[in-house]
Amino acid sequence: MLLEHNVDGIVFVSGLHADTTTSKDRYHRLRSSGMPIVLVNGHAEGVDAPSVSTDDSAALDLAFRHLVSLGHRSIGLAIGPERFVPAARKRVEFAANLQRHLGITDPDPHVVTTLFTVEGGQAAALELIDSGHTAIICGSDLMALGAIRGARSRGLTVPGDLSVVGFDDSPLIAFTDPPLTTVPWSPRSPAPPPRAPSSSSTPSSSSAAPPEPHPRPRQPP
Repeated sequence: MLLEHNVDGIVFVSGLHADTTTSKDRYHRLRSSGMPIVLVNGHAEGVDAPSVSTDDSAALDLAFRHLVSLGHRSIGLAIGPERFVPAARKRVEFAANLQRHLGITDPDPHVVTTLFTVEGGQAAALELIDSGHTAIICGSDLMALGAIRGARSRGLTVPGDLSVVGFDDSPLIAFTDPPLTTVPWSPRSPAPPPRAPSSSSTPSSSSAAPPEPHPRPRQPP
């Protein structure tokens, strides 16, 4: 359809290029025809095109430093299917930060893979809560909303009993109850320093200290 409008280039955002199990033929055909393309949020191996993605290393480091500063030592990750490049990257960086900040070398007991949906976040949160986690980093804001729902179904409060961190900084997140701590979608380029998170807690306190400044991800006020 875009080709029928004689576009000069195409930007693909979180498309099939981010799914490692799908064919990349369409992208090869476009490049063979001379069409410039850019892939956002999912590098496709072998495709002759630049890609732009989030700095997951910085994002996970920011989330970990914030949660650790609040006293959390049992932090879990709720993530979508790992066939998607962003999910796989976040799991790798979660494992690296788990070891760096908490000295834990086996990430498997701390990661639950479901779907990037509210229901997926709820299912993952219930499993992580039942295994003793006091903080959950979610692969998307929708999953974080599901995690909050899961916590409430267990009679827990957020942020009183459980800290939840989302990812994406969706526009409506500031209007949730409670306002959600979230890491914005920041590409690998200079961005404003982070702002203080909106809500998180230690397992026994509702106060939230802001994370140290970092050059890429930021938090909402």
